[in-house]
Amino acid sequence: MCIRDREKSELAGKIKSVSVEATKLKIGGTLDELAAVRKLDEKQMKFIKKNLPTFEIKEPEKVKDELDSFLDKQLREYDELKSIVTGETDDKNSEKGTPPAGESANTDEELQDPAKNDFIP
Repeated sequence: MCIRDREKSELAGKIKSVSVEATKLKIGGTLDELAAVRKLDEKQMKFIKKNLPTFEIKEPEKVKDELDSFLDKQLREYDELKSIVTGETDDKNSEKGTPPAGESANTDEELQDPAKNDFIP
């Protein structure tokens, strides 16, 4: 029985590694799909593809979620490097909680007015 358990665990390990390798072959299509949804430009894609070999698949079933998380990290790093080198920031990847240029955040008076604040009954 010990030999069979060992063989089963070896086969399970081989199946997982083959599954990871097969998933790596599909990453290009998944990356292109996510890039189209996020509307990434050519420079961002070059940066991401340069760092793609560092992407590790933990669970082949959740590769899209893992790749999406990887893209988030890569875009943050891209924006950091871009701001350091050029002094410019990319508006579409910057903080989402800040109002766009030319608009001001709500003032205390606006937030305390029940007519303008949905959270006040």
